[in-house]
Parts: sequence; structure tokens; C-alpha cells
Amino acid sequence: MLDLDIEKISVLGPDLIIAFRGNPLSALKKLQDLRLPVFILDIGIDMESVYPLIAKIGRVTFKEAAAQTMISALKKKQALVETALEGVRQKPRVFLNIHGLGLSTCGRESYLNDLLVKAKGVSITGRIPQNWLEVSREQFLRDDPDVIVILTKSEGDFERAKHWLKSQPGFSDIQAVKSDRVFFMDENPASRFGPRLFDSLAELARLLHPQQFAKQN
Repeated sequence: MLDLDIEKISVLGPDLIIAFRGNPLSALKKLQDLRLPVFILDIGIDMESVYPLIAKIGRVTFKEAAAQTMISALKKKQALVETALEGVRQKPRVFLNIHGLGLSTCGRESYLNDLLVKAKGVSITGRIPQNWLEVSREQFLRDDPDVIVILTKSEGDFERAKHWLKSQPGFSDIQAVKSDRVFFMDENPASRFGPRLFDSLAELARLLHPQQFAKQN
């Protein structure tokens, strides 16, 4: 929940508002002051944390059976990716760019790091005990990733971010840039802690290990 239109939400009169810890406190307080029911959830640090989150939402919305059905479907999606990646030994070193322009990324305590691990990649910032961070140009050059994945809202935004990346001094020597392994990934599902993360897992796994999915194409 960001950039909330409190007045519009109030007019709609929702039976339940689901928010995450980390949403602006001022907005949450305004909603609570209006006596609107707000259910606050935690963002987990791994994909397995999505399952209890769905179960909780199922309980508070009296849709427990539907929640369990969704959980079962997501576990099957995850299992399909795991099966496809069996036998992978070579794990590329990856820089996951989360805001397009610039060098914003995730650390060890972010669920996006777990997404990379499950896609059989190694985050170059996975050793850093933070959720989100900005990497210095010097560190980025030293780490020299094999693959760069850029999360953006559109392919147009991706092309602008890719052009910015290639235009920076010294970045043309980075292995991912030299081998043209700079990939687009849809920011919308990947940047939200919820069921669509499992679609992002499949997408990322295909980007990193396309040969493992050749039989499925």
C-alpha cells in the first residue's frame, strides 16, 4: 500500500484492508482513525513464508478452503521449477536491479534473494545482511556479475535502464554486459510479496537456465 487515496478508500467502504508491515504508518493510522478494518501482515524473507500468509488471509476472509487450494497450486508450481533445475551445477553470479536506473538491489534478508537462490543463481549481494541497499560503482565493478536482471514496469523502462547501464564508465567491461546477459523481468509480480512470486520464480529460472526448460517449450 503506497500513495493511498484515503478519501476514495473511505467512500468504497471495504470490509477488510490488507496491509504489510512497512507500509506508511501515517496512512495506516488514518485508515484506523476512520474505523476501517486493517489487517497487517509481515513480509517474509523467503518464498515459503507466502504459504502461511495465504492461510492467514483465508482465515480472516472465511475462505480457508480456497486458500488451501491456492497453496497446493503454488507448491506444484514451485515443484515444477525445482524438477526442471535438478542437476544444475553451474550457478551464475547475478546482480538483481530493483529500480531500473541506478544500482539498487537486495541483500540476504530480502525474499528476492531467496527467489534467486531457488532459481539456482547466486546474488553478488547475498552476503550482505540487509533487505535493500545501493551498491557503489566500485563494488559493482569488483563483483563483476555474470548476469544482470533488471526489474522494471515495462520493456520500455528496461531498455532505458539497460542503455544507462551500458553508458556508465567501465561497465562495458562487466561480464554480463560483454556477453549481453542483461535481462528484463516484470517488476509487478516480483516486487510484491504474494502468490505471483511463484510466476517470477519460473521466469527467473528460465532466464538463468534456459537449457533446463528446452523440453517444455
